[in-house]
Amino acid sequence: MTDIYFCNILPLYDKALFNVALDLASEYRREKVLRISHAESRPLSLGAGLLLRYALKGKKIPADSLKINVNKNGKPYFENSDLSFSLSHSGVFSACAISDTEVGVDIESVIRAKIKIAERFFSDDEAAFLQSVPKDKKELIFTVIWTQKESYAKCRGLSLLDVLKNGKYEKCFVQKGETELQSLDYSFKTVYLNNNEYVLSVCTDTGRNGLNNADSHNLGCVSGENGLNLKNSGTDISTC
Repeated sequence: MTDIYFCNILPLYDKALFNVALDLASEYRREKVLRISHAESRPLSLGAGLLLRYALKGKKIPADSLKINVNKNGKPYFENSDLSFSLSHSGVFSACAISDTEVGVDIESVIRAKIKIAERFFSDDEAAFLQSVPKDKKELIFTVIWTQKESYAKCRGLSLLDVLKNGKYEKCFVQKGETELQSLDYSFKTVYLNNNEYVLSVCTDTGRNGLNNADSHNLGCVSGENGLNLKNSGTDISTC
């Protein structure tokens, strides 16, 4: 089972709410947030950490009982749990994926389609698919392919540069549609957020009960005007 969460972090730009949320965060997350030199970026990192805490609460696992470390490429993992997780943030959104299989998530605001980058780093099928879509959809589809690649890199624990430069990671993929990437070994889910202004992609290891079945994932929006509230539940930030 893979659970995917995302939230709009704009409320965390309120200083008082930010401080409340920072106190709720794990020691690992607090230190990571406070190391960020640009204060404007801190709410994004904090939001991602709170989503992970919320996801663990849903699994009845105390977040403070788990120790987080990172591999040589920066992929975080739990030292004392078989669960896998991945975090991402962009613009005003943070995202979290947690799974009993290897998982990677990436969220990006829609970016300008760079055809030269596509020709250099995308597979032939991906580049051809990008060229085939209408002009008004190229930026969206470029972002879909990009987020799928980044989520794949995170799932594998690789650097994005490894994935872009090394063709052997791309040859198993065939772009089949706007949000569908076919692979023998990995499964993907892509969703559009905020009226197609953002793209969120998740990759899991198909061989270990990933996203290959329609009922194998949950997608949850965590949002709220006065805090981080779980949609339709009334669960507020103090319970994360």
